[in-house]
Amino acid sequence: MKQKSKSRDLPTRLFHWLLVLSVGFMWYSAQAGGGMLVWHLRCGLLVAGLIVFRLCWGLWGSDTARFSAIRARPVIHPPLPARQPDGK
Repeated sequence: MKQKSKSRDLPTRLFHWLLVLSVGFMWYSAQAGGGMLVWHLRCGLLVAGLIVFRLCWGLWGSDTARFSAIRARPVIHPPLPARQPDGK
């Protein structure tokens, strides 16, 4: 039987999807211009609020949403080729 892994909680998922939708709408409203720029500004304020929310939720939120739950994985890069003495 497969063991269930913990996933991100609902507020974190809502944050991510609202951020994606907001950035998409801001892109559209910037291209449309005109009266849409008012909505562009409002959506920018929403994004700022979302980021503040995520920072607070990452510090004081649920166990799966905290930044301490994010495990950094080391990245192993292949070695760079040695430089030739003649500059080639």
